[in-house]
Amino acid sequence: MKIILLERIAKLGQMGDSVIVKDGFARNFLLPQGKALRANKANMAHFESQRAHLEARDLERKTEAEAVSKELDGSIYVAVRSAGETGQLYGSVAARDVVTSLEENGFSVGRSQVELQAPIKVIGLHVVTINLHAEVQANVTMNVARSEDEAIRQAAGEDLTSRDAFDKDDEVAEEDELNLDDIFENPDDVELGDGDDADAEEASDEAPAAEATPFVDAIVLLDGVGEKTTEALEAEGVTTLTQILDMSDEDLAALSEKVGAGDQWETKEWKTQAQEMKDGKPPRAKVDQDLAAKMAAEV
Repeated sequence: MKIILLERIAKLGQMGDSVIVKDGFARNFLLPQGKALRANKANMAHFESQRAHLEARDLERKTEAEAVSKELDGSIYVAVRSAGETGQLYGSVAARDVVTSLEENGFSVGRSQVELQAPIKVIGLHVVTINLHAEVQANVTMNVARSEDEAIRQAAGEDLTSRDAFDKDDEVAEEDELNLDDIFENPDDVELGDGDDADAEEASDEAPAAEATPFVDAIVLLDGVGEKTTEALEAEGVTTLTQILDMSDEDLAALSEKVGAGDQWETKEWKTQAQEMKDGKPPRAKVDQDLAAKMAAEV
């Protein structure tokens, strides 16, 4: 489709340029958001009559974006996620998680403004670009860690993606163990429990086994699935995790293409996540865990 740009679009053109784009991109994004008009004589004449106003409006937006960029650029946000010894996340940090972190700190941006080619799947410091305006960007850092303490260590420059980091934690734990010499004046006179009595005490101190997380059969709990994809799935009548599990790989791939998910690896992850939750594991993302708890309480 040939269109007239009403503002500068990165990698596409300047305001007033006539360019050819895919029909879906024009119909689903550029035209509804007022960023372009269909290219014809009437619309070109309308654009020329409004050019001065559009340029003034764009300049105002750019000025506002520059003010936000000064506050936002260089800021750091912590995202706590479960991960293995090498730092590989069991879930991921997606664009919506970045948006949530910014919103919690007073910045309002849309997911389309977050420049994240793929979800973050390993702990560490990840620089993410936020497109505030076609000519104004801000870089923020997502500090993805297994805990708040590890986030502090990462911010200080420590690499926690190796086995050495775990070994160091073990050494610190050993150093923190209590020594009888530090507690009793005559440690040799202290009687340490053993035998049946000690076993009984140990048994009484054991915590009860953790109960499995209640299975909430809702597709909204899938990590990495955005609102648009969720809405598209629901429009196709797919609202539960059980439906995902019952699909063949071929049907799931076809559904993925139909709703615009696109990434075949990601849709296979849907099945993996759905099976994990059915087996009693909690959703991977913290925000989804909170949502699942709320949904389970309402049942």
